Amino acid sequence: MSEPKTSLKQKMLNVLGVKKVYEEKNDALKKKIKDVKFRIEKKKKDTKIAETLDLISKL
Repeated sequence: MSEPKTSLKQKMLNVLGVKKVYEEKNDALKKKIKDVKFRIEKKKKDTKIAETLDLISKL
């Protein structure tokens, strides 16, 4: 049994559909990475503030 022939147009649409899915996943990953970086920076700032307050309290 041979597979039904897929038209070139349909193949192109399939490729574009797959490309779109990968682009959406890529965008989601970029957003997640950006969010994690933001949280790390916030934690660094909070830690510096805590360290500064600790030093001030020791004076």
